[in-house]
Amino acid sequence: MSRHLTPVEWLGIEERYRSGAPAKTLAFEYGVAPNTIRKRASRESWRTRDGSKPASALDRLEHLTARLERLAVALEEVRKTI
Repeated sequence: MSRHLTPVEWLGIEERYRSGAPAKTLAFEYGVAPNTIRKRASRESWRTRDGSKPASALDRLEHLTARLERLAVALEEVRKTI
């Protein structure tokens, strides 16, 4: 049931996991074992929101947009060196 996930897929999993999505649900959707997600979350110190109100969809979208903008800038820097 395991497959190699791209960095973009892992980014999506991390965001959803931090927002409270269960590892089992994410694993089913991405075709990996739940333990694969749990181990990565543990290794990278992902934490789910503990008792606090989950971020709104707009908050998550703004966070992802900022991350994508940083990735785009980094990619452009790499392209300049090629």
